[in-house]
This record gives sequence, C-alpha cells and structure tokens, in this order.
Amino acid sequence: MRSTGSKPIFFFKWLFLLATSVVVSSFSVSAWAQQQPTYKIAIESDDIVSRTIFDRVGDTLDLSIRYVYYPSFSAVLDAIASSEADFAANVTYTPARAERFDYSSPTNIEYTYLFSLTPIQFAQVNTVGIPAGTIYGELIKEAYPDIDQLTYYGTQEAKNLLRLGRVDAVVDAINQLKPMLSDGFDAELLNDDLSIRPVSLIVPKGQHAELLRQVEQVAKSADVQKALREQVQQYQFDLLQQSLRDDITRASIDTQSPLLVKLENLAPFNHYQANGDIVGITADVVMRSCDILQLTCQVLSTADESWQSMYDDFKNGEIDLLGPLTVSQERQAFTNFVTPHYFPEAIMVKRKGYKHGVYNNVSELIVERIGVVRGDFFDELLSYLLPQKALHYFRNADDMVNALIKDQIDYIPLDRANYNFMMRKDDSLPIENDEEIGPFYRSDIALGLAMNDRGKALAPFFERALSMIDMPSIINRYDKQPNWRSTFDLQQEFSQRVTTSLILLFIVAVVTALYLNHIAKVDNLTGIYNRRALMRRFSKGIPEDNMLIYLDIDKFKRINDTYGHSFGDEVLKRVANQIRQDWLGHAYRIGGDEFVLIGRHTVNGLDTMLQSLGSLSLEHETGEIEISVSIGVVNVEEHKSSLDEVMVKADSLMYRMKRTSQTTKKTPLNEISERPLNNS
Repeated sequence: MRSTGSKPIFFFKWLFLLATSVVVSSFSVSAWAQQQPTYKIAIESDDIVSRTIFDRVGDTLDLSIRYVYYPSFSAVLDAIASSEADFAANVTYTPARAERFDYSSPTNIEYTYLFSLTPIQFAQVNTVGIPAGTIYGELIKEAYPDIDQLTYYGTQEAKNLLRLGRVDAVVDAINQLKPMLSDGFDAELLNDDLSIRPVSLIVPKGQHAELLRQVEQVAKSADVQKALREQVQQYQFDLLQQSLRDDITRASIDTQSPLLVKLENLAPFNHYQANGDIVGITADVVMRSCDILQLTCQVLSTADESWQSMYDDFKNGEIDLLGPLTVSQERQAFTNFVTPHYFPEAIMVKRKGYKHGVYNNVSELIVERIGVVRGDFFDELLSYLLPQKALHYFRNADDMVNALIKDQIDYIPLDRANYNFMMRKDDSLPIENDEEIGPFYRSDIALGLAMNDRGKALAPFFERALSMIDMPSIINRYDKQPNWRSTFDLQQEFSQRVTTSLILLFIVAVVTALYLNHIAKVDNLTGIYNRRALMRRFSKGIPEDNMLIYLDIDKFKRINDTYGHSFGDEVLKRVANQIRQDWLGHAYRIGGDEFVLIGRHTVNGLDTMLQSLGSLSLEHETGEIEISVSIGVVNVEEHKSSLDEVMVKADSLMYRMKRTSQTTKKTPLNEISERPLNNS
C-alpha cells in the first residue's frame, strides 16, 4: 500500500535539488566572470579611431574591454609605460618610445588636422602649435623648416594660443575635431600636406605579447579597415555638418522660408526625369548643400522653361538661386557666386564632315553661321570673340543642335561634358567636335545666389557645404566619356576602299590602318601624342610608382589675343620641345594649352625639368616674351590607379597653383604635389 504523503515528499526533494543547481550554476558564472580579465584601453576623449578598433577587437576575441580616458596624448603614453593601462592605439613608432613599450606593426593612418580661427592653408602658416608628446614637430620641421613651433598641453591651451594670436594654427589628431569645431574653429585635413606616418598599437613593455599579435590581426582585417574608414568619414561629416548648422543658427539666417531655385534643363548639369526628379552635377550639388544646411530648397523651373526666362527671373530678384551659372565679370554685378565646383572645356561643334581642317581658332569663323542659346554664357563669350557678327539665337540647347543637323547653322558652342552626354545618348548624331579648333575656353561653373542680404549671408555657408561634398564622384557619375565611334568610322572608310582585288584590299587596309593609327595618336601641331593616345595607353589605369604631371600654360589666351595665334602656336611648340628634351616618360597634349606627362622620374630630374619650363622665353618683334606654366603633380602609389582619378587630383593641384598666381620658378615641388615626393 502506497503512503499518502509520498508525492509531497518527492516534490520538495525535486525543488531542493533545482534550487541547489541554480545556486551552483550562478556561482560558477560569477566565478568565471571574476576570472575573465578586463583590459584597459588608454584613450583621449572623442578618439573615434581607437573606439572603432577595440570595439571590434572585443567582439571578435571575446575580450572584456574598458576605456580609460586621459586628458592628453602624453598621459596616454605614460599610462601604458607604467602599466596603468593595457593597450593604446594611434601611436607612431620612434626608437625612444620603443624603450618604454612594445609595438605592433602599423595598423592604420593618423587623421591629422590643421585648426585655425579662419580657413588657412598650411603653406601660409608662420607659427604653429604642436601638442606635447607627439612627433608632429619633427614632421613639420623636416618638411617646413621655416615655420616656428610652440608646444601646448591639452585642448584648452591650444584654443588659448589661437585666440591670443600667438600661433596661426595648431596641429592635432582627429580626437580634437569635435571640441575645436564646436567652438567655431576651422579644420583642414593635413594628410595631403604632411608625410603623416602610419600608427600602431602599443602595450606595456614585455606584457601581452601573444594577445597583441591577435589584436593586431583583428585590427588589420578587411572588416575593421573598412569600418574604420567609414566611421571616420561619417564622424568628420557629422561634426562638420553640425558645426555648419550651428553657425547658421548663430548668424540668425532665416532657414524656414523656402529658397527659390531654378535649374536649367541641360545635361549633364540638370536632367528632368519623367518621375519629376532632377538629377545631374548641379542638381546634386544644390540638393546636397540644402540638406547639409537644413534649408528648404524649392525648384520652380520646369523642363521646358527657357534659359532666358530663368536668367531674367534671377536678375530681377524673383528667385534666390540659379544653376548652373558660368562665372563672368558681367554677372558678378548681380550675383553672389559660390566657389566654382566644375570646370568644363568649351568646344565648337559642327555637322559631321563639314569643312575639315579649315579653321584653327574661333575668331576665324567670320563667314560661318553660329548658333547660341539666347542669354547664356556662350552668347556673351562669342559676342566678345566675334564682335559685330550676327549670331543665330535659340531657346535651348536641343533646338540649337537640331538646327545644326538641319543645316540651318554651321557651328555651335557646347561644353565638352554636354557634348559627351549627347554622344553617349545617341552616337549616331551627325555632329562632331572640330578638333582643329580644339577647346577654346575653360568655364568656371558655380551656383549663383541673388544679390541681396540673404544671398550674401548664405554664400559662405554654401561654400562650406560644397567642401563637404564628394565632387569627384558626382562629376564621374554624370560626366562620362562617350563610346566614340572610331570603330564605326573605320569600318565606313574600309568599306569605301573595297575593290574587286583581294590583294589590293589587303594592302590598302594595312596601309590605311597604320596611317590612321599614327595620326589618331599624334598632335599635328607639336608632334607629341594627343588625348586619344593617352586614353588608349592608360585605359586600364596608371601603374604604381609612376607620377602624373598636369601642365597648363599661364595666360595663354592673353598671348593669343596680344601676339596672334601663330605666335601662340610657336609657344605650344616651344613648350612641347622643352618637354621632349627633359622628360623621360610619356608626354601628351590633351587640348589647347594643356599637357599631361606620365612616367618615373627622380626629384632632381623633375626639378631640373620644371626649372627649364619656368625659364622659357620666345622672341617676338616687340621683344622677348616670357612663358610660365602652372602644374600639378600626383604620385601613383596604388596598383593601377584610375587615369581619370589621378588626372582630377593633378588638375585640382594645378588650378590651386594657378589661383595663387605661382609659377614653376617659385614653387617648391611639395606645394604642387599631392604628397611630398620621394627622391627615387
């Protein structure tokens, strides 16, 4: 017979065992947690780089991480040297430091900034503040020995040095970006001005050797490197954007009233899509700037509105912003221009096959029928270049192109980017660029704000917003080179040469192919290679350890206008001959007065060539005429860098030099190069 109390007794035994198990398990977990070490990471405030690295390290290696904040970089190093902390990141190797702690191999770059009261270029600095305990002083002394240095301790002292005018600028790492921007200081990235050395992880001397190796591998992984780049870019953008928005608020600018905008329907600047969106270089710049500035930008224009209508509304103050707008002296009287963001070449376009090789310059088109869009910049420019000539006016670019095709006019001016867009869209159009005339003007494309108090107040903020936008990616998206019809044209020529004799056909084809290949690659004036040869040779990129030099003759248009185009041709030949004499690599004339050089060269050899180019002169009946050039130099350090990417960088450096009115005779190589050059 079962006892009636057996079930309750069994239940209480089971409950006791369960409770005992939970207590033992909890004790085991607690004991494991106590045994798991916590690693202290020495870090300064707002050090996004260190946090990104060690957050990923903790997750990947299942480590317990605790960040310990220190007031300065020197304090971080002291904490590691004394074993007060276990790890630190962003430390440049020096022999003296290697005696205090152990290093990993380099894991990342150090993002370094120049902070100042107002925007300033590093080359303009006379006295600079250097944070104590860093190697910035050595780097600056090596590259810029004439700049005086003052050492400071901590962010507050750096701010005081700037406000008291004791230094022109201070140098510091990315962790100082937030406190400096929040106090209204300007920040310029210095990594392209100084040879910033890579940085490593450090640990106390003789400690964590195996763990340091594991942490280093995680830090070097593709995931961490990508996350590091993205986090830093986003961090910089967020800080700059917030600083800009705060400054607008402090300036008491009305951001609630819509900014009235009109955008000309002209690809690749603006293209009105069927769904109502507007895309293009100018459209993207306007919309991204408005988003950064938290402005409501209201586009009032339509796809079929004429340029003249938009232009009149802008001049009459009925809209706030117009784009794209080519900068000119006349327009500056009623426009607050933002710094130009795009510089397309102007070319003359004709019907395919029309008067080949007849003209060399726009000024010679006296007897031709020339079309322009009424009121646009080419109307103003050609009226100046061809005085007293009656131009044929059209409402928009499409009407003008159609008139050219229908033989109602003979020539039209277009930006090369607009022409490229048309040919990509339909390469069967019976029009072509008159290569003999070539590019005859380089436009400065900008946003135009109305000449009123609001436009004047907003212009500098739009300039700051533009500096935050990735312009090369926008331009590359919309200004793509067309798939030229060379193969199609060669096939046509080949078909015209067909004869009944197969032997004659073969001979003619071979001779023709060789001849066309030669003339297609060589500039007929200077005898050096042309743009097409450049594009063909480096279509797959520029090999590493090469340099690209972008060269532009200063005031070439003035030379043509003053001494005549035949003398201008002699100037081009003189520069080309000097390049041939001194340059060991490939040389190309890519249009007008612009040359591109690609190859390997020593610093001394490059300096000799630049000095030769900087001392050119040519005899004229009025006397000896000096010739100067502006250049930009980019070293290719990554395997097979894109030609377009490198040319954009070199072109930007060249125009930076031109804008500051420098010449090769006065400019150190490091100031016209993307980064300091190696003497090898």
